[in-house]
Amino acid sequence: MTITSRPITRATALALLLTGLASMHDVLAQTGKLNLFMGSSSSSSTSYPIVVSEARVINKHVPEVQITVLETGATHDNMQRMARGQLRITGATGYDGPVMAYHGLYQYKAKPLKQVRTVLIERQPVLMFVVRADSGVKTFRELHGKPFYAGIPGSGAEFNARLLFKKLAIEPKLTFGSLADGVEAIKEGRIVGMVKYSPGARSIDSSLMDIKTRIPVRILSLTEEESKAAEVVPGHSRVDLSSDSTLLKGIQSEAVVAIGVGAGIFASADLPADIVYKIIKGLDEDWKKELGGTFADLATVDVIGDTIRGAAGVEQPVPLHAGVVKYFTERGHKIPATLLPPEWRN
Repeated sequence: MTITSRPITRATALALLLTGLASMHDVLAQTGKLNLFMGSSSSSSTSYPIVVSEARVINKHVPEVQITVLETGATHDNMQRMARGQLRITGATGYDGPVMAYHGLYQYKAKPLKQVRTVLIERQPVLMFVVRADSGVKTFRELHGKPFYAGIPGSGAEFNARLLFKKLAIEPKLTFGSLADGVEAIKEGRIVGMVKYSPGARSIDSSLMDIKTRIPVRILSLTEEESKAAEVVPGHSRVDLSSDSTLLKGIQSEAVVAIGVGAGIFASADLPADIVYKIIKGLDEDWKKELGGTFADLATVDVIGDTIRGAAGVEQPVPLHAGVVKYFTERGHKIPATLLPPEWRN
């Protein structure tokens, strides 16, 4: 294909993509590069700098594209923007969003997002139910009737906590607000606890660090029966945190059974396979240098193995992107049939 250069600024090209008024080929023809927004999360999130680093690696290895990180409302906001054609690649996205969108669950029932594809599963944030140690609450059942912060309205943590509470027939007195509101409320004793995701399975974020430096806290553990009930939460799987887990260090000495969700990068099926091939290849080759050495939860990531295991390890998986299948196959890995997208099989 011959690329014809026409006068258009990069800002204009990005604006066109954001509003969904320009196709990828339109922008490629006018700029010589495929300008893509990469959905992420709030800039104050611990996930945001990870996406920025990933975008830097992609821009380094894929000269045909220019990635610009876009601050968003994270998982479900990213899926909604992809459905509107505003995003074709997202980072900082929990696997539960793509699972729900692809399979038409809950808010996606009327209009499934069949074009979403898995590119990378890089870490496993844990859904943590944190309570004050002096609250007397030691089990999920004891949350019934007590004031509890359920998260930012519309967030993944809030939605999934509600699903779990409903399945367990538990009705805490739920409060909502910003994360800062929840942190202050638990420190001041206005609530017994709160729900939030950890950055991954190996570290806690600054908000929980802030809380535990002010008051003793504990992480509630699911019973065997409750962990089976937790299967109602899409895209999640059981996580067993041993007593010496770095996630529990400085909080408690008891082991915890929780649920976690894969998180990483997802793309639209209409993003060309050769582009996505170069994206995942570049991330794989530069992972230890650019990401593993900077972020604790990414230090031991096996880009290929963790992605296959993470994507296939739930009841309703989301297929890999065709470009990812090609790269993983070339590296000698067998792809489960459930992860092969229709465009690859055809």
